[in-house]
Amino acid sequence: GDGANAGVINIITNGKNDNYIKSYVGNNGTKNATASLGFNYEKIIANALIDYTSTDGTRVDLNDDKDENYNKNKNFNIIYFPTDDLELNLARNYSNMDTKYAGSLTLDEYKNNPNKANSFTEQYLSSYVTTGGFKYNFNPNLSLESSYSDEDKRSEFTTFKSKYEYKSFVSKLNYQENDYKVLVGIDGFDGDRIGTSDITNKNNKAVFVSGEYNISDDLKVSSGVRRENVEYKYEPNGADTLKNDEYLNAYDLGINYQLDNISSIFANYNKSFQAPDIDKFFSNGLFNDFIEPSKVNNYTVGYNNIQKNNKLKVSLFRADLKNEIYYYNTGSWATSFNTNIDKSHKYGLEVFDKYLINDNLYTSVNYSYIIAKIDEENEGNGTYNGKDLPGVSKHNITVNLGYDINNLNTVLSHTYRNSAYAADDFANNFNQKQEAYNSTDLGTSYTYQNVELFAKIQNLFDEDNGLWISDDVIYPVNFERTYYAGMKVKF
Repeated sequence: GDGANAGVINIITNGKNDNYIKSYVGNNGTKNATASLGFNYEKIIANALIDYTSTDGTRVDLNDDKDENYNKNKNFNIIYFPTDDLELNLARNYSNMDTKYAGSLTLDEYKNNPNKANSFTEQYLSSYVTTGGFKYNFNPNLSLESSYSDEDKRSEFTTFKSKYEYKSFVSKLNYQENDYKVLVGIDGFDGDRIGTSDITNKNNKAVFVSGEYNISDDLKVSSGVRRENVEYKYEPNGADTLKNDEYLNAYDLGINYQLDNISSIFANYNKSFQAPDIDKFFSNGLFNDFIEPSKVNNYTVGYNNIQKNNKLKVSLFRADLKNEIYYYNTGSWATSFNTNIDKSHKYGLEVFDKYLINDNLYTSVNYSYIIAKIDEENEGNGTYNGKDLPGVSKHNITVNLGYDINNLNTVLSHTYRNSAYAADDFANNFNQKQEAYNSTDLGTSYTYQNVELFAKIQNLFDEDNGLWISDDVIYPVNFERTYYAGMKVKF
């Protein structure tokens, strides 16, 4: 669907929450408390989850104020089974966040003291979501699922505020036999961004069908198609309404062939799209213009090898993009805006390998090599054509060393990304480049019966890391050693 350019991950829970309480504390005044409750009686499952996290912040301005923040989340849901074949569910989610974003630093300021802050931008964000739905099994092979969701969201900055009202609906008919399964569905979304002097609406309507077929024990095929209509409407007070209408198609075709008991090869073609969200049309709180949806053709081929002591996956990929969405910086935040890269492409290699050295010791590596190029872009009057897409590191690697013995689990990991062009350097000619990223993390946990003790150190060697936007516009990120420790008790 809309925005699934790199695929989707489906997470299916077992219905009932685990019962536990968890808490941890760390440096910079970091605090967390979580309580999870699950109740199951005859035909009813009831769940509750409450989570609170806060920190005093890491960056300090001249008045000794810090970028403190908090995040509060609550979830309550109930599942009722009137019959063996019918499931009814109702959920309510609450989220409240208050975040202070510290401003950028010059290179000298960043090198001298990345904890420094020249200014803060504060945002309050709240979201309240109600979801209801059902699932009915007509027989062991055929089922119908449907859900409806209503979200009220509010975003408040010092200079402007926005209110959002989102409604979404999905209904799916599932059919499966021994060798194949088919899914047919409809999907809808209706969202309003309500400003002080305007209302902007995004409306999605889609139909889709997907299927999987086991041609033989060794050969499996999956495919899908989606047709979606996206309508935008901008209604300013006292002015003419502006509209934009898009019809978008998505396709997917995948094949997996089992070579032998331990190895297989796979290939996939996917055509996807991303229709811009409503906020992409605004600059400094004011409507700028509609922008085009991004369209992507993805190609992947790969190889899997799974043995008793080793798991290997290698894949080659290429993505051809049209109208990739990006933020065009004019040099002033007041006039910068979101727009499209006319044509671009990405290709590369991904390798994952996990090796069990012995029963207690293992190591793993996840490596990607990525080339990202701009083919055509009119905002730069041709000067960006053929340039590297800024902010994209060619080499990305994470190496883990894990040790498990009895109830003790310890993982030491290191993540590295090589240098790249600064985020706004589309012409590849800035004096400063994005520096390489390095972080070594150490985590450990010990479990005894229903009690788990855990601790983690991030950026163990206190490496300086930052996000380069342009020359002397640097945002420190994961730039100091942080740590926390806590306990989880199940009951």
